[in-house]
Parts: sequence; structure tokens; C-alpha cells
Amino acid sequence: MVERGYDVSFRLIRVYPPLSRDDRFYIVLPIDRHMAAMSVGFSKLCSVCSNFDVRILLLTAESQPQAAFNDPSAPDSLEGLRPALFKFFKQHENLLSLRSSARECDLCRSIWQLYAALTHPAELQDEAISQGLSAQQIWIGTTAWDEALHGLPHLVVTQHAENRSMRILASFEVCALRGHEPLDNNKLLARSIFPNSGSDGCLRLASDLLTTCREGHKSCSSQYPTQTVLPTRIISTRGPNPKLVDGAGRQDTFAALSYCWGGDTTFKLTKDTEAQFRAGRPIADFPATLRDAIAITNS
Repeated sequence: MVERGYDVSFRLIRVYPPLSRDDRFYIVLPIDRHMAAMSVGFSKLCSVCSNFDVRILLLTAESQPQAAFNDPSAPDSLEGLRPALFKFFKQHENLLSLRSSARECDLCRSIWQLYAALTHPAELQDEAISQGLSAQQIWIGTTAWDEALHGLPHLVVTQHAENRSMRILASFEVCALRGHEPLDNNKLLARSIFPNSGSDGCLRLASDLLTTCREGHKSCSSQYPTQTVLPTRIISTRGPNPKLVDGAGRQDTFAALSYCWGGDTTFKLTKDTEAQFRAGRPIADFPATLRDAIAITNS
């Protein structure tokens, strides 16, 4: 018996209310990637979706036998590849039924909106979705995944034709809300998104992931050593006034920032400004992008 419920969400963008009062599942609609507001309350589910248990789906996906797959072009062989489990839960019998249910069911609405967003309007008319592949049974299952490569089973909604062709209607990532992670099988869940990418928790996570990558992954540590030859010139971020220093001939750890200047600016390294940069300039003089990069580097 776990002390905390299996509290998860289907994540991409906007978190919807829990799917049930007992399990507190959440839906997320990947329609507008700029939206991240969480609503309060409980989701409405149709009679079909109320019988769907994402916890059982993930545990079933994990129980699938591993199948080794060696790819010479990949840094690591997929020795722990688990196959896709497309036909796990029978959802609505066809797209017409799904569209009708989408008026009242949050999960059906999520699936329908995802499918409609990537489909030509002519293919969404009654006649089009009443025949062919659109008239086939809708299934909820999982994609193939490899735990050894830090993969996770993603929830996927599909339709299958008699000739074995398949269409993906929607896909979701399943994650635990921060502070509500289950005590069992947490490895099957993704992390929920931090509301602020500059928060202490987010920066600690980034630091931990970078450390794991550099120290725990053989292929990464061989390609990206802890110390390497520095560029000709580099910004020292130590102290209140970052300054330009020579890096040629030295070995150390550095971070590289790739970004666009953003139009005309006077904050450039030229012969006239080199002395100022070498003496050190107040952090307030730096553009916001560079200030953020310096803060992350120092953290």
C-alpha cells in the first residue's frame, strides 16, 4: 500500500483538472505551447474514459519483454527496448463517436483537438470521418521506449486499418505533479515543468542532469571532457563585474552561448571597447540574455 496516490498528468501544455477524485489524473492539451495555467476542480469524463486507468497501462507497458536492437549509428545499443503497446484500452468506436463525446469529456476533447489541429478541414466533415480508417476502433496505448536510454512510455491514441496500417491521433507524456509524486513506480513518469525556469529547484535539476551526463554516461564523457582547451577570448564570470580574459593555451571548463544579438546594439567587443571589457563591466550593463547566461554559469 503506497502512502500517496498515483497522481499523474498527461502533459504537453495546459493542465486540466483531475480525471477522477480517487486517482487525481490530469490532462494536458498540446494546442498552445505558451499556455501553462492549471485549472482547479475535477475533469468531466464520458462513460468510456471513466474506465481508463493510466497507472495500469504504464505498469503493463513496463512488463513487456525487452527486445535488444543494435543500431551501429547510435552511441549505445538499444538493449532494453520495450515494444509499443498500441491496443491496450478500447476507447470510442470511431471518430464520429469521439467527436460527439468531445463536447462533454475532457479526455475526448484533448484527443479530438490534437487530431483536428493537424488535419485538413475537409477530412473533419461527417462524410469523411464516417468511412475508411476514421470509422475504425480507437485505441489508447503506449509507444516503444528504452529505459536504459532514459526513455519513458508515452501515451498514444491510434486507429488501425485492416491492412495493418496505423494512424496516430494524439500522444501525451505522463508526468507527476511536483510535490505529489507517487511512492511506487515513479521512474515511469516524467517530471512536471517548473513554473519558473530560473527557480532554485530548476537550476539544481539542470546541474544534476549535467553532472550525470558528464560523469555517468560513457559516450558523453568521452566526447565532452570535464576540461578542454578554452577559446581565444572568454568572459570570466567571477565577481560582480564580468570581464574579458585570454583563454588561449589554457584548459578549463566553460559554457558556450548561442543566440542572436537582437538588432543593433552598442554592447559589442571592438578595438574601442576592448579595454572596458578587459577591466570588467557591471553586470547591469550586460543584455538580459547574457545576464541570465552568467547567472546560470555561476550557479
